[in-house]
Amino acid sequence: MILPLPSQLNGASLCRFAHDFSVKCGTTLPGEIGIDFAPLRFIDPAGVTFLSNFIQWLHVKSVKCFFYNHDKPSQALQFLDDSLFFQSHLGIKNNLYSEPRSTTRPIQRVASDHSHSWIRTNLMPWLSTSININQASVHGFHVCVSEIFNNIKDHSTRDIGSVFAQHFPNKREITIAIADWRRHTCCCQVCATSAV
Repeated sequence: MILPLPSQLNGASLCRFAHDFSVKCGTTLPGEIGIDFAPLRFIDPAGVTFLSNFIQWLHVKSVKCFFYNHDKPSQALQFLDDSLFFQSHLGIKNNLYSEPRSTTRPIQRVASDHSHSWIRTNLMPWLSTSININQASVHGFHVCVSEIFNNIKDHSTRDIGSVFAQHFPNKREITIAIADWRRHTCCCQVCATSAV
């Protein structure tokens, strides 16, 4: 089965993508799935975490996952490469010189048991630097993200969340997308939190 990505993978298109996948599969998952990146022109933080979790879910379900047209020149694919998406799933970047952008925290899978230390030592320092305020001023935000991971631990079939964060300086906005797995679903819950 070949699964083309939509031209825009964002909060609005995630449900449609998951629904189309479910309809194509019916009641049985195929042994192999090819994900075609050629149509992709834009991906937002929710799309990054969803796609990462979806691919991980396929692996756990013993579905072999292949990437097609992921190494073509496009801004969306460069963004994914800089987000360490391909390194995370293929073990190698498309471009040797791709590096995380200063406006993002690259895609990462964080276990609930390690989430509090990851938030404290990774996410919060990046957040406070991005918006130029001290970490004490974002304590409420720290609590909010910690609660999302507590929710993952209590309600997810695997207590791991995929996390991706992006700062939009021109909009004065930060978006953090956290995705986890729910029982018997091929898609993940995505929570996006924005701060001005």
